[in-house]
Amino acid sequence: MNRPACRKTRSEDGAVAAELALLLPVLVMLLFGIIQFGLAYNSLQGVHAAAREGARVGSVSPGDECQRASDALDGLSISATCTVAQSCPGDRAIVIVEANTSLDIPFVGSRNLTLTGRGEYRCEV
Repeated sequence: MNRPACRKTRSEDGAVAAELALLLPVLVMLLFGIIQFGLAYNSLQGVHAAAREGARVGSVSPGDECQRASDALDGLSISATCTVAQSCPGDRAIVIVEANTSLDIPFVGSRNLTLTGRGEYRCEV
């Protein structure tokens, strides 16, 4: 039994290029969105770690909280503000660190985010 050879008809020429042209912007948007969210999440984790570090230092030696939190953020390329909500002597040392960052996703635009980290430790002095 002979089967006829499969051949594309003229009407299917360029269909792959048209499908790629339709899907490529969506794929680029998804790829850059994943990358931007990953970078923002990394910055959020850094802000949380800086707040915890500031509160930890503040629970042992009050007065150096914001300096230590600022030192903890040196590896990240964000600027942050530090607030000592409660310090020792007392019950707890509470440090709040806030930073601004932006998400830049193609075809969606840019969004500004405020990242907030809070660190709390029991006073040891």
